[in-house]
Amino acid sequence: MTEPMTDNDKSELASLKEFSSRIGADPLLIQGAGGNTSVKFGDTMWIKASGTQLKDALARDLFVCVHWRDIAASVHDDLKRADRPQEFQIAGELKPSIETCLHAVLSHSVVIHVHCVDTIALAMRQNAPSLFETKLAGFNWAFVPYLKPGGPLAAGVASVAKPETDVFVLGNHGLIVAANSTQEAEALLNRVVDCLRTYPTPLESPQDTSSLNALHEKYVTPNADHPLSRLAQSKPLLDLALSGGLYPDQVLFCGPRLISMTSEENVAQVIASKVGPELDDPVMILVHGEGALLRRDAAGTELAMATSVGDVMLRVPEDAALTYIPEDECAALLNWDAEKYRRTINT
Repeated sequence: MTEPMTDNDKSELASLKEFSSRIGADPLLIQGAGGNTSVKFGDTMWIKASGTQLKDALARDLFVCVHWRDIAASVHDDLKRADRPQEFQIAGELKPSIETCLHAVLSHSVVIHVHCVDTIALAMRQNAPSLFETKLAGFNWAFVPYLKPGGPLAAGVASVAKPETDVFVLGNHGLIVAANSTQEAEALLNRVVDCLRTYPTPLESPQDTSSLNALHEKYVTPNADHPLSRLAQSKPLLDLALSGGLYPDQVLFCGPRLISMTSEENVAQVIASKVGPELDDPVMILVHGEGALLRRDAAGTELAMATSVGDVMLRVPEDAALTYIPEDECAALLNWDAEKYRRTINT
């Protein structure tokens, strides 16, 4: 049993939903079903459900209630159980976010986790800690090198968290801010994001991409100024993007290795050789020096995740040295039941 929510609790949850809806509509902070938010009242925590989209926070009931102290304890006592947040669920028809334990290990009332493209573009760099040390001077922050989302990442955050730490940069992943109210969390997020603002790398004038529409009836090419078109037309950035897994949602929705080809190649043959017949056609294919192909029937979340690859990579210097997610870690993400569930309910 839990204590009933007070009027103040209900007001705070309403504020979190309103804030969640706003940041969920900003593709530079949240893409598709990525990111999650939470608020704690006593021993309970309300958190976004797995596979749902924060932009819908005012339109549908997408928050579920869990025993957060028990989940936090499981991160220390039984890491595998920490990855089964539904075992701690009190209310709500959907499953809790796969990153519920990440929120639970922080004692702050409100925790906001975003996949900020500016942050990711910096957090993939081999010199990321020194970059953030300069940009976040004056904040109580900590850097956590890449760890698998869920229990391992929650344990990593817990290991560096001090009572005063309220900003966490997650290597190859994103950003967390924590506060004691939604209003304070919003103000802190805005300040951090302003300090991490990274503008797209200036590139040559975009080339016309319309001819790529004839390559395959299942694919359409975005306009020349689309982030993916711009990425494909920059050889240095394209080479960086093709060299390995960049961040979890890219791996999950676009594959552990991005697919590329030349406009002279046959799309079906490229897919058969690089993806295989047992998997779905890729949501995107990058065409060297020319543009990109996006699958016509791709779901909204898939398109959002694909576009984010361009948004992130355009904020990376062409001569940057990147840290990639190891292949075994990519495989762990793709074979994780919690992520399989999240992908099945995305739209």
